[in-house]
Amino acid sequence: MGNCISNDGTHSGRVSGDYQESHELTRPTRSDARRPSRRTTAGPVAGLDARSRAALPPRLRAAEGGHGTLHGWIEAINHSARSARPISVADIQSRDVPIPPTVYRAARDDADDIAENGVPSGRSPHQTDDQYLADIIRHTASTGGSGGRVPSFSANQATSLRFLRPGIGMSFVTVDTTRDPRGFRTAANILLHDAERLVQQGLVSPGTVARAIEKLVDENESEVFYVRGNVPHSMIQSALAR
Repeated sequence: MGNCISNDGTHSGRVSGDYQESHELTRPTRSDARRPSRRTTAGPVAGLDARSRAALPPRLRAAEGGHGTLHGWIEAINHSARSARPISVADIQSRDVPIPPTVYRAARDDADDIAENGVPSGRSPHQTDDQYLADIIRHTASTGGSGGRVPSFSANQATSLRFLRPGIGMSFVTVDTTRDPRGFRTAANILLHDAERLVQQGLVSPGTVARAIEKLVDENESEVFYVRGNVPHSMIQSALAR
């Protein structure tokens, strides 16, 4: 399995204990979740530049509706025969599991600093909420993490422990999500509810979304992300030097 918990390093730094509410980033609930659109378009989505369209895999460019909808991208993936088996929206939905009360991370940050200041997000001060969601999709599509730009967490302690590397000053972090459960989202949730809009805005390419879907389903990815910036120290249950 790929990066179930990020094995990429995040930069150290002092982290505010506060976080800001963001309705746009908040995890959709069953009552307010919007089903992925089933409409298709014959041409490119408005707002997609030539570079984004060129990033489409050949089969995705050829597939009807493949430019702008989740269903179109899934259809194109299945036509490409790259996936081990046919993929459906239900496969993505099945991976949008409830956020567990506790998540874990193997971090390349000082344990004392994390305990005092929280987990740094790696997010640029000038980065918009949607740009950060796009970075999460790129992280999910990647085979090597995001180089610290997007710290991820796992509900599986054993999975997180596998990413610890002795002798390089890593920390094992346990986070209490119950203090802000809607601030945490799965990669599947973001793909289901934000991918179409982010592609329309030109923030992520259709090809990257397609790769993220394939990786999520074929490798059974189960990453969890905090989408409200730095994880405040009040959520840290423990941070142990390893």
